[in-house]
Amino acid sequence: ADAVVEVIRVTAANTSSMRLDLDQGRTTEIEAISGYLCHRARQLGIDTPLNDQLLQRVQQLSAQGQQTCPP
Repeated sequence: ADAVVEVIRVTAANTSSMRLDLDQGRTTEIEAISGYLCHRARQLGIDTPLNDQLLQRVQQLSAQGQQTCPP
């Protein structure tokens, strides 16, 4: 538990690369990550509702040029 708390403390100010991409109007890697997962799961008959939602939301934000949330 102490190690987890330490990681949280040390990385609290970090920003993900995908958020930086959205904030700076760049193309994200969402298709390569979640897009592949959702596509492959459909091929295998597996539902991935949360990943589908994540993929759709990041695609929407990217198309709209919006930030994920206020800094």
